[in-house]
Amino acid sequence: MELAVEIRKAELVLKKEATSKYLAKWKAPFAVEPPVNVELVRLVTTRVLSTNDYTEWPSSSHSSVEEEDETG
Repeated sequence: MELAVEIRKAELVLKKEATSKYLAKWKAPFAVEPPVNVELVRLVTTRVLSTNDYTEWPSSSHSSVEEEDETG
């Protein structure tokens, strides 16, 4: 739950930055930087990767493959 709140806050910050950068583009088209806060992206990515285990497949995908093999 706490992670979801942090991710939502990060999304809102990134959206706000992107909007301000987009509006700045119309004032000075050649002085626009990418709308990315590197530290914020690193924090969110680290949190997400540390809380998820990508080493195991979901059980539903295994069971459907096994059922197809038995009937075929």
